[in-house]
Amino acid sequence: MRAFIGLFLLVFVVSGCMSRSGVAEFVAYKTVFDESTAVSTALIDQLSASERRIGQYERLRGSKGAGKAFSVSDAAYYSNAADPPLAAHYRKALDVIGRYNVIMLGYASGQGFDQIEAEIFALSAEAAKTVDLISGSTRIASQFAPYLGMLREFADLGLAARSRQVFREKAVAYHDDIVSLIETMRDGAPEMFEVLTFWIEKDIVDGTVAGRGIGELQDKHLQVRVLVSDWVVLMNRNIEALNAVVFAIENPSLGSDLSGATASLMELQTTVKAVRTHLAQVNS
Repeated sequence: MRAFIGLFLLVFVVSGCMSRSGVAEFVAYKTVFDESTAVSTALIDQLSASERRIGQYERLRGSKGAGKAFSVSDAAYYSNAADPPLAAHYRKALDVIGRYNVIMLGYASGQGFDQIEAEIFALSAEAAKTVDLISGSTRIASQFAPYLGMLREFADLGLAARSRQVFREKAVAYHDDIVSLIETMRDGAPEMFEVLTFWIEKDIVDGTVAGRGIGELQDKHLQVRVLVSDWVVLMNRNIEALNAVVFAIENPSLGSDLSGATASLMELQTTVKAVRTHLAQVNS
């Protein structure tokens, strides 16, 4: 955090002119997203494990699978080399936004274009991969379609315009798309919650029928609810930070709001810590 504040101050000092409007805010936003990605990845790992176990249970119904034909479409539920559909969609969304952030930061800083060339082509490649995800069965699958145009435009843009003007134009042009993608992830929380609590709820039902105590299971179920709720707040923090970028670009005369950005980062740190704490509790 201290290292970031130093970087933020450096960017802030040189961000007074219109050509740099929004740069400091984007550095803050990217820091918010990077922090969020770390805990989101841990949550997606948990989601993937639970989703895989549910998928196997539903396909085998408690048996060892003897006599069951092999299905290619079931591979992700048995192989640890791939995520099941819901977890795959979440991981792909994080990857797309993460690559977008790296590219935009390159344009915002006005340097390092050679280093981001690989990211530009990697991001354009995501368009083809994302097509495969759109046909998935999860609720968030169909929401990926609008971002294919954005990915392809980045591929066409390439390194043709190495200026902060590209940053300002694209930060505004793609704002709604990136916010919508984050909102799609956030609004998929009910489905995430269902997967994460599937086995807890099954154990509660079984325990009730058998007359066993279910107090600890109910506590764990509540912990998952709090965990997912904290994660939703974390996604909202990302959106707030992204909104601040566009506001700064569209209102350059107001200058950068250093105190506001710093306060937002402190709120982020608190929320990230809460997600990590509750994730550890759920896994205990």
